[in-house]
Amino acid sequence: MDNPIPFFKAPTQPLRNLGDEFNKILKSGILIKGEYNKLFEEKLTEYLNVKNVILVSSGTIGLTYLFRVLNPKKVYMPSFTFGATATTATWSGVDNIKFIDIDSKKWTINIESLETEGIEDNSVIIPVNLFGNPCDFNRIQEIADNSKSKVIYDAAHSLGSSYHSEKVGSQGEAQVFSLSPTKVLTSAEGGIITTNNDDLAEQLRWMVEWGHKGDYNTIIPGLNARMSEVHALIGYESLLIIDQLSDKRHSQVESYKKELNTEYFSFQEIENNSISTFKDFAIVAKSLKSREERDELINHLANKKISVKTYFDPPIHKHDFYKNNNHENLINTESLSDKIICLPVFYSLQDEEILYISKVLNEYFNK
Repeated sequence: MDNPIPFFKAPTQPLRNLGDEFNKILKSGILIKGEYNKLFEEKLTEYLNVKNVILVSSGTIGLTYLFRVLNPKKVYMPSFTFGATATTATWSGVDNIKFIDIDSKKWTINIESLETEGIEDNSVIIPVNLFGNPCDFNRIQEIADNSKSKVIYDAAHSLGSSYHSEKVGSQGEAQVFSLSPTKVLTSAEGGIITTNNDDLAEQLRWMVEWGHKGDYNTIIPGLNARMSEVHALIGYESLLIIDQLSDKRHSQVESYKKELNTEYFSFQEIENNSISTFKDFAIVAKSLKSREERDELINHLANKKISVKTYFDPPIHKHDFYKNNNHENLINTESLSDKIICLPVFYSLQDEEILYISKVLNEYFNK
């Protein structure tokens, strides 16, 4: 392979003909709260089959606002996730976070661990649809109902995922999606909060506008979290071609699974009635015994001009800020974080590059 293969490139190819729309925004002089904010929200509401969509400047601020409004006394979440799942709770004043182990095959929150945990009343459970793989929404909701708690989903990876033939987005009290450049659907930067709770949606809309209704009278402590018209345009146009973007990624994942020798590698388990976005395509090399052996493999791939990532290593309970937090028996989490490797998947990745990556990986373990 002559040219290096990057881990990721944003899917800009299908969006290269937006000049007329950009000029329309510039000529209007309306850079916020305009036509494309409205169009994007309306299209998302229809696509996700949810009552309320609130556009925000990032998924991170979306989670922060939800924690602030719901004000839980305790939060339960997996440790195998991006740090913002926890830091948003901390920023919102939650000082009691309990980390729960993940399922050894699906890599989403372990339902059995949740069931035996004894969820405290009036808490919040925040499962993560990891890499776009939907959690078991029905069982998690039962656990929450039994403890009079709420469920909000970190759905950062999963715009376009499906669960039991329903698009991810309407389940639980609310869900938060990220639209940053690494996601299947991007607005360059931005996020989405979805909820069927009208009262909650109203409070969130106030918070996006500094916590007032437009009259400068603060009724809830908010910040500026608005999405610009330019970002909404990119998101809206991306949503119009989301099937094309998703099909491309699924085709690439299927190519990897076809080419990689399953004697050497295992993959995230997706239930038959679910569809993942595969925001990342992760593999575990079965023979690896340690992080050091995994690092040797990564160095070998780098020498072959292949860039990979090791999401999420370290898991949050090993971050300096959270290492003294409440957790126990995170066996699956620690095992996966030592061994996982995420391979390149992006719109412009070529078939021959996937074949090359797979060949290098297979040959490495066929020594």
